[in-house]
Amino acid sequence: MEQNIKYKPNNRFNVKLLNQSNPNHDGHDLCYNGILFKRHRINKNSINWLCKNSNCLGSITLKISNDDIQHFVPHELVWNHDTFNEIDHTSNQFKINCKIRCESEPNLSARQIFQEEQAKIAKNSSASYAELAKVFPSLTSFKPTLEKRKKKGRPNLPKRLRELKLVEPYTLNNKNEKFLILNKSENKILVFSSPTQLEALSKATHWYADGTFKSAAKFYYQLYIIHAYINNFMIPCCYAFMNRRREKDYNVVIKAIKKEAKIHNFELNPLYIMTDYELASINAFKKNFENIQSKGCLFHLCQNFMKKIVNVGLKSEYQSNETLAKWFRSICSLALVPIDKPPPRNKLYVVNDSMLLNYKKMLMDGDISIETYVKYVGQIFDFSNIFKSKASKSQESSVSESSDLDSDSEYSSED
Repeated sequence: MEQNIKYKPNNRFNVKLLNQSNPNHDGHDLCYNGILFKRHRINKNSINWLCKNSNCLGSITLKISNDDIQHFVPHELVWNHDTFNEIDHTSNQFKINCKIRCESEPNLSARQIFQEEQAKIAKNSSASYAELAKVFPSLTSFKPTLEKRKKKGRPNLPKRLRELKLVEPYTLNNKNEKFLILNKSENKILVFSSPTQLEALSKATHWYADGTFKSAAKFYYQLYIIHAYINNFMIPCCYAFMNRRREKDYNVVIKAIKKEAKIHNFELNPLYIMTDYELASINAFKKNFENIQSKGCLFHLCQNFMKKIVNVGLKSEYQSNETLAKWFRSICSLALVPIDKPPPRNKLYVVNDSMLLNYKKMLMDGDISIETYVKYVGQIFDFSNIFKSKASKSQESSVSESSDLDSDSEYSSED
């Protein structure tokens, strides 16, 4: 009988029970003849186990010292009991391994642990993929459980920003290198960057920076990230949690990076910085790096331009008037035209130069708003020449294609 008795870890099993004596079998279920029992009561010299099927009154009592059976109550409705087979054991072991690793390996994400354990099971198990897929949980359904296990090893979240205590290992990266390089004014600005990331910034001539609001942690307005562009790869090198977006706040972040880089003998000298059109960040980079050139992001330019079209009430005209829409889009495309190579004048034909100059003067003098200027100046341009030239080119291409076909047919007839 003793050979049929096994103990299986259940949902209460945790990392504390992994390497310690456990005579009462905490965090385990009893498997007897392929059917699971849950622990019901711990007596002085024995443990009583009940069948996990809620409709069954079956139970078993074992001695604590040697697992001898003292009392056994047979199961009712045996045909409704699912036996704990090898596939069930594999699935249970997979869940337990994921939970244990989430508690003991805080540097790995729940997704990464799930995928690694899944790969191990698929490699070592004799069961087919279809059989395992029936009993294995999906990452979506299992991830909340894993996150709860990871949360057990972390300190409680603070209710106020000033209560936040950043201590090791939360100030180090996974290589145990210094990661937190600045904690300003009771956690109001936090800057993270490792020596390896600072070295990448020192080697890169092109930097890219932008803030994200969705990924910002609680109590913070934005997470500002600086990337280095090296060998056609965009590498995130600095993370700054910020409460405000003033120029002096960006100065604090950049000076912290420069100070830490100097400690590691890295010289930061970027030639280009690409950001959105936030003047506070642009001015901060120009103030801290004399020779840097600021470049604007085309995506943000087009996005802001579309917002302005909506604000001045031209959305319906943009959607219905293809000519006007092409003119609007051409304004954004001008950002890609080199300054010393403007497009020829005949492609931007103006119907009435004096009217255009008049609108420009009124705008500069403050007599009209930018919305009024954008609304009426588009009507001054004539796009007919552009469309005619495109039509003629398309006709020429079609004629050339037809001539090629005729020549091919002549060759084929001669053959």
